[in-house]
Amino acid sequence: MIENLKKLKKSFSNGPKAKIIGGMIIAAIIISTVLIINIRKTVIISIDGEEKTFVTYKGTVKEALDDKGIEVLEKDKIEPSLDTEVTENQKIEIRRAVPIKVVMAGQEQKELLTAEETVEDMLQAEKDELKKSGIDYKEQDIVEPELSSKIEDGMEVKITDVEVEKVVEKQAIKYSTEVVQDNTRYSIQPEVVKQEGINGEQEVAYEVVKHDGVEVEREQIAAKVIKEAQNEIIAMGTMDGVVNRGGDIYGKKKFIASATAYS
Repeated sequence: MIENLKKLKKSFSNGPKAKIIGGMIIAAIIISTVLIINIRKTVIISIDGEEKTFVTYKGTVKEALDDKGIEVLEKDKIEPSLDTEVTENQKIEIRRAVPIKVVMAGQEQKELLTAEETVEDMLQAEKDELKKSGIDYKEQDIVEPELSSKIEDGMEVKITDVEVEKVVEKQAIKYSTEVVQDNTRYSIQPEVVKQEGINGEQEVAYEVVKHDGVEVEREQIAAKVIKEAQNEIIAMGTMDGVVNRGGDIYGKKKFIASATAYS
């Protein structure tokens, strides 16, 4: 630049008019140089972690990428945004979307492109798209590989549908049998049912866990008695008795024998 200025100085005479024109030309060159320096920027582009550095004279991130023939697809992620003004030593990070498959309950499947970093990020970002395919992911669902796993090209994400529900069932309360002694009956007589046993009823609440519609766990959380059970009462005779040849029962006589001495 200095050499150019010297050449211009030699090409003009020392007259006032020549000096003015020469000054204007020199000022224009200086301004142009300053403008070029100001719009010239070094930019670092990282695509899936691979970095390249280049110089750009463009104003926005989009213009700089277009100038270098770098296309950003719909599902790709870019930071900063395309309309951001480029600054000196600007770093532009692009993560390319890769194809993956999401499978739920071994049936519903969805193939999609994602540029999210982890499985959890993908499930949140694609929640609405997955729901359209019948994959309604919930926080309690089991996900393989785990949520913190990094997204990889061709990955298959399996979701086990976990449902937790409250189930209320009516159940019988089995009656108990109570045996009482009856001193008006013989012990050899058959037992007599004094009171019929009647089962009671209760409502039992369970928390039921299902995986893909199959019950895997059940825990009782409450119980309420609707009707108490009525015990069965059986009477058992206590008197001693014997049965004669005719089948009649008689009280058993007790004999007391005494010894007699003979001389």
